[in-house]
Amino acid sequence: MLYYYYALFICLGIVGGLPHTLLTTAVQAWISVADGSVLYAGSITLLSLPFACRLLWGVVVDYFKNTLRVDYRYTLLVVITLLSVLVFVLSYYHPVRDYKIFLLLLVVGNVLSATVDTILDGLRILITPKAHQSRLTATFSSAYRTAFFIVNSMGFIWADYFGWEMLFKGIATGMLLLGVLLWLAFFFGLGMRQDEAPEAASTSSSDTSAEVRLFSWQTWLVLSLVTMLKWHEVFIAALVQPFMLQGMKMSLQHVAIWLNGLGTVTNIVGSMVASYGLDFYCRKKVVSVFLLIQFIASCLFIAFVMSHIPTVLNLAILVEKFADGLVNTTIMMIILQYCNKRYAATQYAFFMSSVSGCRSLSGPLASFVHMYYGWHGYFVLSAMMVMPIAFLVIKTSIGKSFFEYEHSKGPLSQISTV
Repeated sequence: MLYYYYALFICLGIVGGLPHTLLTTAVQAWISVADGSVLYAGSITLLSLPFACRLLWGVVVDYFKNTLRVDYRYTLLVVITLLSVLVFVLSYYHPVRDYKIFLLLLVVGNVLSATVDTILDGLRILITPKAHQSRLTATFSSAYRTAFFIVNSMGFIWADYFGWEMLFKGIATGMLLLGVLLWLAFFFGLGMRQDEAPEAASTSSSDTSAEVRLFSWQTWLVLSLVTMLKWHEVFIAALVQPFMLQGMKMSLQHVAIWLNGLGTVTNIVGSMVASYGLDFYCRKKVVSVFLLIQFIASCLFIAFVMSHIPTVLNLAILVEKFADGLVNTTIMMIILQYCNKRYAATQYAFFMSSVSGCRSLSGPLASFVHMYYGWHGYFVLSAMMVMPIAFLVIKTSIGKSFFEYEHSKGPLSQISTV
């Protein structure tokens, strides 16, 4: 049965990652090669603000689940179908010439993509066996990043030869096929069998008002921790493609191979390493090492700006992507252990909304930093962003509250934050 879970989580990860990366990083690359300005390419992240509204989508899907008795699985299939059709239609418009209708469709697509992510988060909390949380979390994260590899590496090369329109049509078709595959998996009961539903309910946190309450003190503490763990990655990711394509005049194929190809593979390796480290070693020390790796990545980017040695840039990309994989798995583990299963989509969405908000707002912020201080100032600021969270994890009680505990104990909601 465990193999079925692995197969299911791989499909779920890919079907969530394909539209997300297509409508964010791939669109940004399309704008960059279509002679759009750096400010336009950087500001396009504002259109991913629907990901920051995950709490709203979480409330909607939980209303369908708890009140209308429409399971996450069926809601997921409907939204995937709608999203596939929209991506296919989007392929007929150019991001610069037809920017008005293109941006409108992009916003709607991001709303649907954010809804898919929200449903996937809730579904994973419900069906993940507690004994295999870290491994299945790493599997989902790796599959999600594999979708990044499919779009941003193989897809970029495909777009270079056959055009961006064909890339969007191909991804739309692939998403529709994955939807059919998931329908078959759900139909034959590979997702969550009926006899597992009572177990999922019994293993969830008890439905006390303290745990269900979204805005408790500990909830805000988790929210702050997750946001600070993520903000270095989203700040770097906001302009790293324009930096390579427009700032350094590199080819699309070079970006596809190093940033989106080997970088994604390194990211997947980072997820697996994080899963192992969080299971078998002191979590506070492990997370401290993760943050150190993020700092090293920023220092390597600074070294490249000063030296212009291509090898230094390639190394910086791999180190940064490896650190991203480490931190992403850490964040998923924190949230997965904290969420109440009855309100899985809403609570998970509440935490991830802050991350998505940072991702959306980091583009314009990074663009203005680059405009006034250049690429050197941009990467120096990215290095400085690691320091506050490193101080909190290493020197304050937050690190002790969330990372210094035995792995066999209960969820984070049962850990004192004093």
